[in-house]
Amino acid sequence: MVCRDVEYGLFPTDEFKDVLDDYIEARLHNDGKVKGTEEWTEETIKVRELQQVLVGDGTLPTYLAMDPETREVISLHRLATFNHEDKLLDWLDESREQWKSGDWEPWMSGDWESRMSGDRKSSVADPTINRGLD
Repeated sequence: MVCRDVEYGLFPTDEFKDVLDDYIEARLHNDGKVKGTEEWTEETIKVRELQQVLVGDGTLPTYLAMDPETREVISLHRLATFNHEDKLLDWLDESREQWKSGDWEPWMSGDWESRMSGDRKSSVADPTINRGLD
């Protein structure tokens, strides 16, 4: 199952809509190429860098549940590790309940915004890390 299958096949279903009503969705597409080439666009490279900062790797698809106020990552789900829609739905439901109860530890501590700013070295050694998986 790939990102687009989830976005257009699962998320619009009633079962997912009920859970997603409590979420604010933000999508970061990191598969854009310069027209007529195999080169990643500048925007794609920036999105891949952000993914590295947020989750530490380039696994696709990856979903995050974040606290909207603190912007800390509550939990993470890499669909590549479970190819079943029930696992994704369970993860969404569990993450929502963790956030509502306040019973969670940040998945990745620290201020990711500061890690993205300034004169830092890119955490992405190769922005084409997922070439062939897209």
